[in-house]
Amino acid sequence: MRPILALFVLAFWGGSVACSNSSKSGSSADASTSGDDAGAADACAPIESGCGQPCDQGNSLGVGLFCTGFTQCTQTPQAHLCSSLNNGSGSVPTYFCTFRCMAADAEAPEGGGFPTSCGEGAECTCDNTGNCGCTPTKCLGP
Repeated sequence: MRPILALFVLAFWGGSVACSNSSKSGSSADASTSGDDAGAADACAPIESGCGQPCDQGNSLGVGLFCTGFTQCTQTPQAHLCSSLNNGSGSVPTYFCTFRCMAADAEAPEGGGFPTSCGEGAECTCDNTGNCGCTPTKCLGP
């Protein structure tokens, strides 16, 4: 099974998520500097992160949008949690917007459950306690 990343503060849900050993998520942003665009390029410079780099845009639901705090995800269509809320717990830091999800093969609890789709370029990954969150696929291991 592929390793998963620290997805979000699970104190809200009473669990924890395992993390990967990857050190960078690989951003498609151009970090070169030239002329008047130097300030914008510096804003996109890579950081130490298991997933999520400055200038990452995320998918149509907002999963994968770069964030460093909770309020930066509130304007996304669905991914209103920032994974950085779980940073500092001994895991590799992550910086992307996410939301809780339910594995496609999971039985929905009475009264409904969480969405099973995370949108394009993202997957629902779960820890060993059954807590699940949407993770950009580029951040998942082979």
